[in-house]
Amino acid sequence: MIIEAVASGSATTRSDLSTLLKLSPSTVSVRVQALLENNVLREAGAGKSKGGRRPQVLETAGTPSTFAAIDMGGAHVRFGVFDTQGNLLASWEASLDLSLPPRDVLSSALDSLTGADLDVDLDATLRGISLGVPAPVNQELQRIDVGARMAGWTHFPIREWMESHIDVPVAVENDANLMALGEARHHPEIERSITVKAGAAIGSGIVVDGKIYHGASGMAGDISHVRSHRSTDRPCGCGNIGCLETIASGVALVERARANGMSITSLPELVARAHEGDSAATTLIRDAGRALGEVLCSVVGFANPNALFIGGRLSTLEIFIASIRSELYGGCHPLVTRNLLISQATLGADAGIYGGFELIRDTVFHLPALIH
Repeated sequence: MIIEAVASGSATTRSDLSTLLKLSPSTVSVRVQALLENNVLREAGAGKSKGGRRPQVLETAGTPSTFAAIDMGGAHVRFGVFDTQGNLLASWEASLDLSLPPRDVLSSALDSLTGADLDVDLDATLRGISLGVPAPVNQELQRIDVGARMAGWTHFPIREWMESHIDVPVAVENDANLMALGEARHHPEIERSITVKAGAAIGSGIVVDGKIYHGASGMAGDISHVRSHRSTDRPCGCGNIGCLETIASGVALVERARANGMSITSLPELVARAHEGDSAATTLIRDAGRALGEVLCSVVGFANPNALFIGGRLSTLEIFIASIRSELYGGCHPLVTRNLLISQATLGADAGIYGGFELIRDTVFHLPALIH
């Protein structure tokens, strides 16, 4: 990325950046100009000529800045604080109750962020906050228009409310999209990737050339409501029957486990049982992986990505990843899977906050696309 390349000394001129990052001179010029205008970089005078006009030397500049990422899950929220170069300065988790009114949830999240014991002064350095939510986000209005798991949030002005309570820009995005963005920016050599978040619910994000693909109505990647022939007649929160979420999500797995006589109350407990070798837990999770893999056959065959990353709580189990991989190899055309990377998400639980950092930094600096 441009900022990291300049900060590390790997590149000191626009020409260096173009060569190092394999970007056109015009693309580098536009992005460097945005960073100059935001006082992230500065020109430090003319460098040595290589046969033409002496180039301007670039260096990092200005007051240190920090960015905060808040990633909401089904029952927890994860926080991250980053510097401009993308270094994670601090991260922590707190419990979350999405059934509470949005004002209460957001107030609690902001209190946790501003009240954290950090080595940096957020009051002086914070430039922006991203918020990941487990629901589709209206990109224009930065709110949730339909959310079965966040029904009380429908049409609530999330960005406006947060910006009125903390005087920095706020960007709101779907949690799976942020996980996908975090993974994609961590692997800049991969042009097209799909990242699946398999936790309490199931979602996925699509990233092409470093940018989230939202689709016409912001629903791109919403595989949780794709119908599966493995499903039962259990109704889904969306109102349909047969959705993948009703058989392969963490919530569904816990319900099935309890119906089978297992004394568990949460997905982490079920995953822990599987890690310990419990056969009943392992069977449930293997079946969920097969159901997800079957649906992903169509998705991967249609999109033909370079990589498929699997994140979320269930991805910590190799049997889950192996079941998905087996379905894909058996159900896709060989040309689709020949060079396809199928892997656990590299950034693990932090993928969402890394993606949140990338989103809010791009937003604050008005960067037109990937800064790399």
